[in-house]
Amino acid sequence: MKYIIKLLFLLTINITLFAADDVKFTVNYSCVGTISGYDHITKMIIYSDGKLMGESIPKKQSIANSLTVNVSAGAHKIKAVLYALNDHKWEERTVANDYAFDCFLSRTIAFLGNKTIDLVFDFNQNKLIEKGASQSYLDGFDFLDKTITTSSDTQEKNTTEVSANKPGEYKTELKKLNDYLKTFDNGYYGYIEVKDGYIYNQFKSGKYNKYKMEDMEGAVIQEEYQRVIFKCKGTNKCIYSTWNDDYHEYSQFLQNYKEYNYKELADLLNNFRDAYLGVHENPAVDTEKKITTDTKAPKTKSLSGALKKLNDYLRAFDDRYTGIDIVAGYIHSEYQNDEYSKAKIEDLDKATINTEYNYVKLSCKSGSCVYSTITESYHDYFNFQSSKGKDMTVLAELLNDFIDLAKERKANLRN
Repeated sequence: MKYIIKLLFLLTINITLFAADDVKFTVNYSCVGTISGYDHITKMIIYSDGKLMGESIPKKQSIANSLTVNVSAGAHKIKAVLYALNDHKWEERTVANDYAFDCFLSRTIAFLGNKTIDLVFDFNQNKLIEKGASQSYLDGFDFLDKTITTSSDTQEKNTTEVSANKPGEYKTELKKLNDYLKTFDNGYYGYIEVKDGYIYNQFKSGKYNKYKMEDMEGAVIQEEYQRVIFKCKGTNKCIYSTWNDDYHEYSQFLQNYKEYNYKELADLLNNFRDAYLGVHENPAVDTEKKITTDTKAPKTKSLSGALKKLNDYLRAFDDRYTGIDIVAGYIHSEYQNDEYSKAKIEDLDKATINTEYNYVKLSCKSGSCVYSTITESYHDYFNFQSSKGKDMTVLAELLNDFIDLAKERKANLRN
């Protein structure tokens, strides 16, 4: 009830009483997940009720920036838009202009005093994040005093590690696992904890995955992808991840795509699982070399068939891609805006997954072999990102299947 009263109060304020008073509105913004070769020159423009209020000094998107404008006190429709310099022209970074997501903030804000907001344009997850904003909205208005707190927020803040009340002495096995993770991939995977009946994988970045151990089948080694996955039972998507605010069938552990002792990590994960659940073995999973079929794409020996399967999946992967083709001995990756990237077949190595920035990377064997008409320069790899949450593992395997067959055909033609 008090929130409704507060809203009615704001709506009935005579805004003209404040018309003579200007307040300062500051937007601090940064971009994360910038891919090498795509560090665009960017700037921000702020509009208030459709009127341009100011624009920031242009900088590379990898450099944090800020913009402060004066607005009159009261409620205003604010739009803060990120622009990119493309082919010597400024354009809004929007889906309509073939960018991964709409890079702008647009909503009504009630200014009762100076205000600062912090925006992160996250190209890992292809979304805009406003720091500290989750508690401050009510029916489209942003109250400047941060007094609204939901019960779930309070519960999250007050949570502490509690026993899962399982028969297994899991804490000893959990400590062994966390000791291992401290040095694994430079601590990227952070640590694992038990909290409120859930298992949390708290990443070094501040992101986390969470799941109930009862839903987990166990650890599986996938040597061809140089990883261990910790998977749900069957094809269930039981793992929630804040990396993309979605549910997944498994979480994965890689070490910068270097080989490591897969069995050691798989055993640590399964021992923790078994101890937590109070069981002594995990017969459902062979941790030696079993590869789950639900994450693998079917192979084909036909080059044309492999290319068709790849392109069918690539177009569903993200709308920006029109497909891949072989043109005069080059692999062409073509985009909706008539741009393309290309590389000689024999210069390409294989497709892997960059888990830090969430994209599939088709690398050169050495040096920079990929020419892009977007940047008019050479790069070390093709990259493929999805704004639709599609499975990167499937795309990586389809790419490798196609590249292997293309190399084989070219070698046969030479012979």
